[in-house]
Amino acid sequence: MLLTLAIWTILIVLAGVIGRACLSGGDFFNPSERFTVSVWVGVGVLSNLWLCTAFWLPLAPWGAALTAVILLLALRRMRPNHPLLPEWGKLRLSAAAGLLALALLAAAAVAVSPVTLVDTGIYHYPAMRWLAEYGVVKGTALLDVQLGYASPWFALFAPWVHGGLKTRVAGLAGGFALALWLVGAGLAGLRLYRGTGRPGDWFFIWATALGIGALGTSEGLLASSSPDVPTAALIVVVLWAMLDRETLPPPARRGRDWAVAALAGIAAAIKLTAAPLLLLAGWLVWQSAPRRRWTALAFVALGSVALLPVTLARVLTSGCPLFPSKLLALPVAWCYEMNPWQSSSGIPRSLTTVIRDQARWDWGALAVARYSTGPLNGWLDWHWLPDWPTHEPVAAGLLAGSGLATLVCLARRRTMPASWMWALGTGWLGSVYVLLQAPSLRFGVGYFVVPLALGLGQLSGTFPRWSPLLVWSVGLCLLPFPSRLPLVRPPRLTPVPVVLTEVNGMKLYQPVPRPGIFPRCGDSPLPCGSNTDPTVRLRDPRRGVAAGFIRGPMPEREAF
Repeated sequence: MLLTLAIWTILIVLAGVIGRACLSGGDFFNPSERFTVSVWVGVGVLSNLWLCTAFWLPLAPWGAALTAVILLLALRRMRPNHPLLPEWGKLRLSAAAGLLALALLAAAAVAVSPVTLVDTGIYHYPAMRWLAEYGVVKGTALLDVQLGYASPWFALFAPWVHGGLKTRVAGLAGGFALALWLVGAGLAGLRLYRGTGRPGDWFFIWATALGIGALGTSEGLLASSSPDVPTAALIVVVLWAMLDRETLPPPARRGRDWAVAALAGIAAAIKLTAAPLLLLAGWLVWQSAPRRRWTALAFVALGSVALLPVTLARVLTSGCPLFPSKLLALPVAWCYEMNPWQSSSGIPRSLTTVIRDQARWDWGALAVARYSTGPLNGWLDWHWLPDWPTHEPVAAGLLAGSGLATLVCLARRRTMPASWMWALGTGWLGSVYVLLQAPSLRFGVGYFVVPLALGLGQLSGTFPRWSPLLVWSVGLCLLPFPSRLPLVRPPRLTPVPVVLTEVNGMKLYQPVPRPGIFPRCGDSPLPCGSNTDPTVRLRDPRRGVAAGFIRGPMPEREAF
């Protein structure tokens, strides 16, 4: 636990300094608001920087430290007279520092739980291992299709996957996102308690309590490396930063809108689930700009800078810039086609279809996988909806509550600021987007809580001043704390039995098949493949694994 807190402290300081230097415009209602936004912006810049580094070098600790120092020096040279984090000095020995410490301790206690999320063993942790030991490698999706899910979030913790921490950092990324989420909400509650807050802070408090409470019911999610946790947190942070913008003068409002656009780009880079935020951010910067044509070009440039590294990483790992979708897939030799398990039903299914219908029909409770039917490859099939609340009761409950809260917001629409109505529309747009793509709590919780939090925020204006901190404290109590807390180091990832095999002339580790357990590489040495394309081979046998992998001709069947 102490090592976890030390790693997080280093990342928060780095991200805070970087983010503060990047936020040149945008007035904030309070220094603690700037602190919250600065840290998240810095996290996005730092993770993208390290992902770009991985195109040329493995993410060793020295390489990550060197690139971070170069970035800090460059920012300091570009803005020599700009104070980096003057508000940090005000946090010492204050209530804000106490809340920050409490949030970090609570999140660290959750993060050091044993890692049980299946996806972390399948691709979250292996993706960090590849970045740490080889960098971005072409064609890794041919070894395991899920490795095509490139994300800068994996790059943020890849430099720590070395030495004695190698198998102990698998759960720290989700806890770090939880810590930043709790810190931001705690500072919002403190502002309301002191009378310096704004109505949007109530939204932040309620969305955080509902969001982390919901994620806590998803077994193992908060103690994992899943990008779903930071994506949910950033959805809330983006909408909170946008609320009450009408009270700012036009120049400051434009700066705030660009900060919102930067946060939206960071969220979409971490996971494409946050793509609806880009629509909101684009509209905000466009409608408040005096020169809209140049503003549109600048927004496209900002989005490109945020999304280009992860898009290139997806192209290199899978050949698909929008992975798992094969839309715009490139005709490269390492392009992912289809693994055998995708046609196990006798009919080849796209990966997006498998993900969608697994969430719709709850395959874990079915003897045979069920697929949606009808027009557009089953996208308009709603026969799954009546039974969906039985296996996603929390998501269904949040949506039902959001429906009631929407009525409250509509009843007050004449007195509500326009930014609140935009947030309401974005919450429902994102919810519909997730329901169509893959209706799962872990994918959509960031959107599902938005309308409900907005409605509760509208009703909370007359609450006692201590009530925001009470709601925040209740959210802490909903966290899934482990029964035992390792004091110094987080626990190791559970070992996975593997066997060294030879596939098309290359040595490859593969997990030993076990009944009832989805194959995963986990902490296996590299290269490892659990759902391997039967035609995969080394791209350049002389250079080995670092050169990547390609598809070859279908291997001939042995004659009997």
